[in-house]
Amino acid sequence: MVPATLSSKATLAARAFTAACGLLWLGTAAASEVRLHVDGPVETVFRWKQDGCPSDFIPDSPARAFRRPDGSVMLIAAHFRNGSFAGPSLDRLKPRCHASSGGAELDQPERFDDRFWVQGLAPLPKGGLFALVSHEYMGKRHPGRCLSASRPGPQCWYSAIVGATADAQGLSFSLEPPATRVVAAPPTRFDPGATARTGFFTATNIVEAGGWLYFVSWAEIPGTRGNCLFRAPSDSPAGPWRARRAGGFTGFFPSAYETGRDEHTTPTRCDVIGADRQLGILRSIVRLETVDLYVGVFSVANGMQRPAGIYYSLSPDLLTWGEARMLVDLRPWYGTMECAAFYDYPSLIDPASSSPTFATAGQHLQLYLTRFNWSTCDRGLDRDLVRLSIAVRTGAP
Repeated sequence: MVPATLSSKATLAARAFTAACGLLWLGTAAASEVRLHVDGPVETVFRWKQDGCPSDFIPDSPARAFRRPDGSVMLIAAHFRNGSFAGPSLDRLKPRCHASSGGAELDQPERFDDRFWVQGLAPLPKGGLFALVSHEYMGKRHPGRCLSASRPGPQCWYSAIVGATADAQGLSFSLEPPATRVVAAPPTRFDPGATARTGFFTATNIVEAGGWLYFVSWAEIPGTRGNCLFRAPSDSPAGPWRARRAGGFTGFFPSAYETGRDEHTTPTRCDVIGADRQLGILRSIVRLETVDLYVGVFSVANGMQRPAGIYYSLSPDLLTWGEARMLVDLRPWYGTMECAAFYDYPSLIDPASSSPTFATAGQHLQLYLTRFNWSTCDRGLDRDLVRLSIAVRTGAP
């Protein structure tokens, strides 16, 4: 983290470093003096048992919002059916209970058209939306595609980030053509005998800085486990996207099935950001305009090195991250077999953001979460979308 008290010479050096990385210098506020605080009770946005949608209309990803050309708002907290919410504002949303889009569930991993979850949005220059989607090929769902299909666990899980597009009014997403679909894929082909999962599993929302678009994906590939930072030109949301690698944005993760590519080539690694701070899987990143810092949120499971809950960390440049601080002690479900209500998939959204994808924020935000209603020990589909008011405060703690 670059402190606000840097000397003039050190400040210039830091600016030169971030400029060389293609990132915007933001160091006008000392992160140690910025705090996020819960500023209200849990509010239910969508209640699965009462809102009359099909049983598989559930919040299964961090919430993302988009302001449409007519000023109305759409929000998606994607399941693989990718249903959405719409209304005149984030305070007046109604569920669009039908599935708006979904993968073809093909049993061919090389097609990258099984199931997908919409997770990152950016306006296209000529209208409509580009989306980063988390694509999951699960060999266990396809007969004969997993040698250990009867065993519990993450065997035969092959995940990638791929691109999709949608009309800005409808949020009905279609995968990009096969030749340009893959944003970041595992450097090896699907292995039906795999005993661990592999690939890129999540995408944060997309943020913009200095003529570039950025997102973070959690990677589990040979040589890399952690949050990897990607960027693409601001005028080209569909890419090409490159990952931070060896100090520059040179990481290229095409399909391992591309013609002429050797699947046994040494895997390309990407730099892990926030590893020194033990950041969990970053789910949402927002630029706090009033303090010139980015804030990222993630959950911490039971049994880890710090208490379970929803955490945040601050960054001046998306590369260097500050200490992880608990935002609210609402626990995710993994790591425990208790019967309780659990919370996960955190996402920060400022309803007053000037960004069409709510990628910026002021001093007041909403923390969206999925609540898993498992108090009766029935770990089924009963889950709600909820939110809490968050205030950004400055000054010594």
